[in-house]
Amino acid sequence: QNRWRPVLPNHRLFPMILAILSIIALSAGCTHMQFARQWNASKQTPPANRSLNPLLINAVINRQHKRLAQLLRQGVDPNALVPYGRYNQERAVHLCVRNDDSTALRILIAAGANLSYGDERGETALIQAIYYDRPAMARYLLEQGANPNLRMRNGLTALHVAADRGYTDVARALLLAGADANARTNSGISPLMLAAKRYESLVRLLLAHRARVNQTTEAGTTALMYAAHTGAHPIVRILLDAGARADMRRSDGKDALYFASAPHYYRFDLATTIQLLLDAGVNPDQTYGERNLTALMLTAEWNLLGPMQTLLANGVDLHRRDAHGRSAADYCRTDDCRNLLSAQESIDTENTLLPDELPQTEEIRETEQAIFQNSQPPTLADMRQAVQANQNPLILLQNYLDYFMRRGYWLDPEANARRTDIIAFLLEAIRTTKLPIDNQLVDELWRFQQATDDRLPEILLKHNIIGLPVYAACTDALYRYIQSDRTDRFAAIEYYVLQSNVWECADAAARVIALLDAGAPAP
Repeated sequence: QNRWRPVLPNHRLFPMILAILSIIALSAGCTHMQFARQWNASKQTPPANRSLNPLLINAVINRQHKRLAQLLRQGVDPNALVPYGRYNQERAVHLCVRNDDSTALRILIAAGANLSYGDERGETALIQAIYYDRPAMARYLLEQGANPNLRMRNGLTALHVAADRGYTDVARALLLAGADANARTNSGISPLMLAAKRYESLVRLLLAHRARVNQTTEAGTTALMYAAHTGAHPIVRILLDAGARADMRRSDGKDALYFASAPHYYRFDLATTIQLLLDAGVNPDQTYGERNLTALMLTAEWNLLGPMQTLLANGVDLHRRDAHGRSAADYCRTDDCRNLLSAQESIDTENTLLPDELPQTEEIRETEQAIFQNSQPPTLADMRQAVQANQNPLILLQNYLDYFMRRGYWLDPEANARRTDIIAFLLEAIRTTKLPIDNQLVDELWRFQQATDDRLPEILLKHNIIGLPVYAACTDALYRYIQSDRTDRFAAIEYYVLQSNVWECADAAARVIALLDAGAPAP
């Protein structure tokens, strides 16, 4: 029971250390009386102009205004740093803002506090006042000469923060104080882009102060794309009226229509937004990325029925196919989506003759899906026969994943025994035919792994399908793989830990320990 108690030889080591330290102190002239006198003196009169002065910081934190004024009169530097904890490298004025203590802030500014200092991220007191929603304090700092154009390390200015949070009055005060309406972050983001997500009054204010409507980020994103992504159609209309170009594309080929066809956290009115973009001359059938996706495919994939109806009403090509031969119907995940496209296809068939090659194409698609119409799950023999018949293994794999996820066949033990072999076969067929596996399919595979807890990680990583193993956060199979002696597992581990979804697992602590023991970097 005493195995953790330190044992000292003959119990003499500790007294020996004390004796040595006492000799050193005496040789330096530091007796206990002298130390006491220095301690009492330090409590009475702090040394002047010390940047690291805990007495001043303590007075600010505890709202001791009289003590703060006394320390400043005695010569303490008003720009004292916070030398510890989570607020490391902040100044006393930062603490005043954080504590919403305008009295202490006025005392420090009167004593000569420099408002241009930033913390380790470059945040000034003005930026923090806006971030913590202290409008009166922000206006006071501007009155005292705070520079509104100072940038954080990532390039954000006070106006960026106000625009992102929708503080129109503060933004107006910043602009009147000389804030640059076209300031850009290190990645090229402007205040107008941040405001365009959902703040109509801010957009009007920035445009009135000559914010450039077609300014782009380093990737080519515009304010119109930001507005289109959230479906903020009043802002889309304002930007278009101000001269925003709806045909501008990013370096990856995405435009405003692409973003209006993809989901966002806010998602105000994507259907009206899409109509405005189409009225502005955007081609509804243009394609995006290596997969040659269309807006209709995107909206079908995310089950955005309203935007789908808008696209269909504007004559979008229902039968256009992506790089893998899939149409919008193949991207549907719900019956509502399929029914909507089927109804439109019936209308098109009545009014228009289909191209000569379309029946053959439709026949191929029906053949590809035929093996998934049976009451029993498809077998490995079914898949081999389909691949030998020159059916696209990418589409077969996608349909296979959809089939199981939709019908819940992962609960069938017999099907579980065959499933991994079928996926391995299809992945090998994809590799043999040199078809590209896009990120969407990679994510679907890991989601499938999460739902079924199959022994897929080894197969996926064999084909260099790293993707997002975070989707398998709480499955045992991923950890069996991690704890193996494979040497190529660390790429998956690193990305997985950075996502930190492991904390959502019931046994998160044990899983984190397993990750760290396997050599993963600390989250």
